[in-house]
Amino acid sequence: MTKENKNRKIISAVLTLLLFVFFGLIFYTNLSCVPEYYNSDMLCDINYAREAWRAKSLFPDNWIFGNQLYVFATPVLAALIYGITSNAVIATAIASCIMTVVVYLSFDWMLKPLCSYNERLGGFLVMIWFILVRRHIAADTLGAQIFFTMGSFYAGYIIAAFIVFGCYIRIRKNVWKKTDYIFLAVSLILSFALGVQSLRQTAIMTLPLVACEIILIIIDSVRRKKLSLTKSTAFTAGIFASNIAGLIAVKFLKINQKSIYGETKIEFSVHRIIGNIVDNIINICKLFKSVNMPKFVSVIIAAAVVGLIVFGVVAGIVNLAKTKCEDTTDFSVILLFFLGCASVFFIGVFTQVETREIYYFMVFPLVAVCSAFLLKSYPIKAKYFYIVFAVMFVGLTGLRTVTVCKEIKTGTDSENSSYKAAQYALDNGYECIFASFESGENVFVAADDKLSIVFYGNEADKDYFVPIDFLCIKDSYLKYDNEKTLYYMKERQIKSETEAAGRLGVKVEKVAEFKDGSCLCRMSENVCTLAQKQWDEKNSAMNAD
Repeated sequence: MTKENKNRKIISAVLTLLLFVFFGLIFYTNLSCVPEYYNSDMLCDINYAREAWRAKSLFPDNWIFGNQLYVFATPVLAALIYGITSNAVIATAIASCIMTVVVYLSFDWMLKPLCSYNERLGGFLVMIWFILVRRHIAADTLGAQIFFTMGSFYAGYIIAAFIVFGCYIRIRKNVWKKTDYIFLAVSLILSFALGVQSLRQTAIMTLPLVACEIILIIIDSVRRKKLSLTKSTAFTAGIFASNIAGLIAVKFLKINQKSIYGETKIEFSVHRIIGNIVDNIINICKLFKSVNMPKFVSVIIAAAVVGLIVFGVVAGIVNLAKTKCEDTTDFSVILLFFLGCASVFFIGVFTQVETREIYYFMVFPLVAVCSAFLLKSYPIKAKYFYIVFAVMFVGLTGLRTVTVCKEIKTGTDSENSSYKAAQYALDNGYECIFASFESGENVFVAADDKLSIVFYGNEADKDYFVPIDFLCIKDSYLKYDNEKTLYYMKERQIKSETEAAGRLGVKVEKVAEFKDGSCLCRMSENVCTLAQKQWDEKNSAMNAD
């Protein structure tokens, strides 16, 4: 064995060990089910998983969807696991762990024709490092929640993109194998399924694929001095048709759905477009921000990652030039993820869809592929990078592990307020907790899926006690006996919610108080019914005017 091969194997072993350290941290975080790690969106996904299994349908008749349906997503896998565990919280935790592994495997498969094992895994771990250094591993929606922890919100989208792009790369590079037809079938199925699920996949995968193919057709046609249509063109057309078929098919489904973040109508106002440009640039900047760090450290990290992306793009262009545009695969994979980000930007600027920082999640795999191609472009210097990066990765994961261990120990203590509240409700025969959106989820998780939960408005978009009418069971607030229901209020909410109940003529009785200042209350009647009636009357009057 040569010294070079020996060094390569040592690096492979170290990188593999780092990957399993990451998996261990993610599994431990997910399976701990710390109540304080959960938010209301996760609870909605958990509730959906239960209802989907009970209905034996992806589209339960009594469920109100939000911006997206669920066809290939963590909650769908959680629904299947719920059929085994009968615990939706545990089922979702296990589903997130499985999706984490599939995210890595699909990424690795995508880049296999282009990069070595070390380059692929190195790029993936750089992405992980960037995700972990910025935000809390579990309690922040812009952290590892995106793909790996708790609800792993966008894992399904990114897995599908990796598989589709992997097929595209193999076709462009002409390294297609018979076994790849399985992935071709999976690509078409997922494109259709995610077309049914949401326009998001169209934005981050399908449109970028079409745009990339058009660009490469132009490059090839100019080089060959004739129109150049290849097998990749047929593949792109197939993916596009499959995805559009999904978008059309969803129109024929009888479902309850309420869009939360705007509409896809084209924006014609110049003033609004300028405002949208500013807002989206701010969103992108926020995505790169590392919280709980000195500002200058956050800026350095952001600048380094942006620089990495720029150098990765340049490396792709240089490789394209070196091969005189004969080998476009390295360039195309970087272009695909770049266009995935650009597509979201243009949608945010030119439509009425309200984009958020999290919608730019394609930035993260862009970081991964750029890192992989930089390692490929500088093989001699890469070994020094691996050494430095391994130290940085161990330091960061060690820090995150210590933090998570402390939080899990505190968060799962039976004396914790969440567990005390759950135990009080269960010991006294209550069946349901009513709470304002973004509160109460901790009690639900602490009750280990033995209590139901109904969310109502928190004054952000609905008046107090007006039931939330998305991501929930339809009219769920009417399904529970008021005598078997408790209202959960955090310390900061007690005064305002008690006053709001009083204005509706409902008496509030505090039955339990906990060390974090939160409390459980009884109401003289179902206050949500009264609040909904008042809300309807107010909206009717406004519409009449």
